[in-house]
Amino acid sequence: MNRLLLLLVLGLFFCTSEVHSQVVVVRRPVKPVYYRPWVRPVPRRLPPPVVVPAVVVRVLPPHRVIYYAGIPYYYASGVYYVQVQNTETYKVVEAPSGMMRDTLPENAKQTVIDDEVYYVAAGVYYKVVKIDGVKKYTVVKL
Repeated sequence: MNRLLLLLVLGLFFCTSEVHSQVVVVRRPVKPVYYRPWVRPVPRRLPPPVVVPAVVVRVLPPHRVIYYAGIPYYYASGVYYVQVQNTETYKVVEAPSGMMRDTLPENAKQTVIDDEVYYVAAGVYYKVVKIDGVKKYTVVKL
């Protein structure tokens, strides 16, 4: 009877201790699993277009008309203008490279760059060119 009681007490002790001391073993998968985070596509936004301000006038000062490549350029006080299409306004433009003139502007100053003689007036460079013995001035970009 003592033996039976001893076995019963020991069985209860070990049974209750096993219930409370169970260890759960978690095994990792053989192949690693990679999860890629989901990203919501963002619409690509282009930068706004660059608008270069232009000087536009309705009435030209006293001017001369110079045709270059079939386009009339209006020249007044060192500034070149072209007419805006289908309007009565004129826009300030740079002097087109290669345009020839018979005379220099009144305020042109002589300058030497790389052993070449140029004339500068209102930021426009002119170079002397002789055509059939006649001296002309052509617009150059430096």
